[in-house]
Amino acid sequence: MISDDPGRRGLNVLLVWAVVSVLALAAAPNASGHGPEADTISKSGLLELGPAGSYNESFHALFSSMGLPMHSGETLRFSWRVNDGNGPPVFFDIHAHGGDSQWESFYSRTAVEDSGEWEVPGSDQYMVFWQNPNDVGVDLSYEFELFPESTAQGTAPLDYFPLVLLAVAGGIFGLLMLQGIRKRPEASEESEE
Repeated sequence: MISDDPGRRGLNVLLVWAVVSVLALAAAPNASGHGPEADTISKSGLLELGPAGSYNESFHALFSSMGLPMHSGETLRFSWRVNDGNGPPVFFDIHAHGGDSQWESFYSRTAVEDSGEWEVPGSDQYMVFWQNPNDVGVDLSYEFELFPESTAQGTAPLDYFPLVLLAVAGGIFGLLMLQGIRKRPEASEESEE
């Protein structure tokens, strides 16, 4: 029901704009503008590592060649298992080549399975390495998830700015409209005298 009272109409317009602004902000995308999981890159696979001394006893690759381009501040979540967690243990390492040392290790472990998170410290070309030191071949399954910096650290997404600006502009417009509607009756009363 629409009111004839100009003040009430102004409040209605302001209320509608506030509701629309809140809904727009609630529906706003995350930092990338693509939805909650769009920036997360997931990769998984199965490797066959041969026995120690064989040509395929190890796997050594750039994360970028596996579809995981890394940038400083991002977080890599990883998990892997040897023979469905039954072992035997293998060596795992996240590292970079270059600088003063030929191999700068950031995370390493020998186990039958492992999982964790690692924050990318800089802009090097990071690599993953598994090596089977055992006399028998193994099947190794892995999963990686790469989270962008804003998702990993919970920083405020930049894509909210246009929506916030729209909400503020709408609020100002609504207030000005309300103030203008309230002033009109006073002006018409003065002209009647």
